[in-house]
Amino acid sequence: MSIILVAESKDDWLGHLEGLQTVDPRDYLADPGAHAKRGARVYNLCRSYAYQSLGYYVSL
Repeated sequence: MSIILVAESKDDWLGHLEGLQTVDPRDYLADPGAHAKRGARVYNLCRSYAYQSLGYYVSL
């Protein structure tokens, strides 16, 4: 099972662990099919979930 972290700053998170992929929210929203694989878990670690923010749309 792969884990995808959607975070605004890749420097804040460990992206070098096995099975862990860090993705920018803009990249994830532009093409979610490129990142999401069957059985993958997506964690939204954006700093804001306010209406119409990037974090809001990643959660949808």
